[in-house]
Amino acid sequence: MRCSWLIPVRNGAPWLAGAVQSALDQCGEQDEVVVVDDGSRDGSVGALNPHPRLRSFRQEAKGLVTALELGRSRCRGQFVARLDSDDLARPGRLDCQVAALEADPYLAA
Repeated sequence: MRCSWLIPVRNGAPWLAGAVQSALDQCGEQDEVVVVDDGSRDGSVGALNPHPRLRSFRQEAKGLVTALELGRSRCRGQFVARLDSDDLARPGRLDCQVAALEADPYLAA
């Protein structure tokens, strides 16, 4: 697998679907979107449309760092792209970043 988008969320229902869709729009066959629900009480993840490249996990409210670590452990991609639940990924972001990382093994982002 090439890349996993990692999106943590807590009570982000108004924005999460847009963030996930902006990531899915850039996914190729070798990419995925991983959402970690950090104890949301607003049905954030339940409102998402099912998609073959979307996986979600839930944990009790433990905070951002714990949600990111859970998500990272579930990501299957060689690269992990981070996105907050209230952000939108600019078109072309993933391909541009992956190309730069593949071109220079000493590059870290």
